[in-house]
Amino acid sequence: MQGTRLPPLSRRGFLCGMAAAARAQVLPVAAHAAQAPDSIGGAAAAHGILAGCAVNGPALRTDAEFRRPLAAQAAIVVPGNAMKWRELRLTPTTFDYTDADRLMDFAERNGMFVRGHNLCWHLSLPD
Repeated sequence: MQGTRLPPLSRRGFLCGMAAAARAQVLPVAAHAAQAPDSIGGAAAAHGILAGCAVNGPALRTDAEFRRPLAAQAAIVVPGNAMKWRELRLTPTTFDYTDADRLMDFAERNGMFVRGHNLCWHLSLPD
């Protein structure tokens, strides 16, 4: 969706979005059965724990040696920078969800959870 023009996010819109996210349904770890029992994610799930890692957008995009063990071992992924404001809001009038969408697609294809990460972070704000 690169180049999509949207109005600036209002404080009210931001707060409504955060309230909706807080009410989102949380699935029990047992609901996650995609990982093989002998994987790190499967072994952790047997004890009620989600095991995974932060994911670097460029590595996910270009490195098959990164994607294979990630898909086989992790039950949950966390975006490294793909969902931070600087990466999403390229200019005051454009958004780019490419890496965020890629991470979500990868997780969905591999039966993984995705943990949302801080949208606003002092080290990753648009100029």
